[in-house]
Amino acid sequence: NQAGQFGDMSADTGLPRMTALATYADVALGKSRVFGLKQDGTVDYWGLEIASMPSGYLTPGEQSIHGVNNVSQISAGPNHGCGVSGANVYCWGDNSCNQLGGVAGLISPIPVKIL
Repeated sequence: NQAGQFGDMSADTGLPRMTALATYADVALGKSRVFGLKQDGTVDYWGLEIASMPSGYLTPGEQSIHGVNNVSQISAGPNHGCGVSGANVYCWGDNSCNQLGGVAGLISPIPVKIL
């Protein structure tokens, strides 16, 4: 829970515990962020802020991934996320190893169409 992945900034005890994430249809866990797929096909995230210079930690419902809707599936890498919308795949976040398919820059908070 170093980046608030549990949805709060409580101490990490190393033990399983209940979280207040029942409003999400699915969640995908990365190293420093969690992505939550909402019933309406939009995606929230929390943990480390996605920005060119991350400056803080977010809680569930505080920030959404803008630029992709009608998401049916999500997944997460260590510092990036991806979602399926229709027949297309979009990814956002860290691009240090070309996770976003060649888009310029090291971080993109805006989803990039991969397929």
